[in-house]
Amino acid sequence: IGWMVRCAGKHGRHPVNGHMIAQFAKDDDVPKIIQAVTNWYSENGKGKGRTRISTLLQKPETWKNFIAHMKPVLGEKANKNPKPPEPIEIHF
Repeated sequence: IGWMVRCAGKHGRHPVNGHMIAQFAKDDDVPKIIQAVTNWYSENGKGKGRTRISTLLQKPETWKNFIAHMKPVLGEKANKNPKPPEPIEIHF
């Protein structure tokens, strides 16, 4: 039993499906995971204005960089081949 870790989803006018990057994370792991994500975004979002993390992570090379950064933090709980975030097509 533990937490499912999903990353880079967003709601709003242009929603994005974030995908699971790890599962069964323990309560003690959650603050470390959040800190690792915010550290990555602080470094990799510099100079990109108000670009959201979901937008950055839709680029394959950026996604690979992010997953490489997160694997040591997630350990054996990391999904082997997590999918990058995907825009959700909504038509009214």
